[in-house]
Amino acid sequence: AVNLAGAKPGEKVTLGIGEKKLLKASLVFYIIPLLALFLGAGLGKWISKTGYQFPIEGMLGKTINNLLFSADNPSLILGGVFLLVSFLGIWLWNQRKLKQSEFRPRVLEVLRDGEE
Repeated sequence: AVNLAGAKPGEKVTLGIGEKKLLKASLVFYIIPLLALFLGAGLGKWISKTGYQFPIEGMLGKTINNLLFSADNPSLILGGVFLLVSFLGIWLWNQRKLKQSEFRPRVLEVLRDGEE
């Protein structure tokens, strides 16, 4: 946190962050993974409807194709992959933004004893 109030370790403080920054962070942390999940699941559903199969012959090919491309498995797999990729992207974005002081909480005031 950015210490604007001159607080010392062990003191109780009030923290604050700008509303626009909080709204932007909330959008990134909640909406983007949800959209990624829906996009991956929709793409998986489209793939399962096309009837695509890996061009692998024999029992191994049938097993792989049944596991990957039957029913709703493509939706499940791609939804999960897109979700994980969005989490990785958000983590990388967060690492970059934490270095900027505008996204870090600020110590607004030091509370006296008995204040909450």
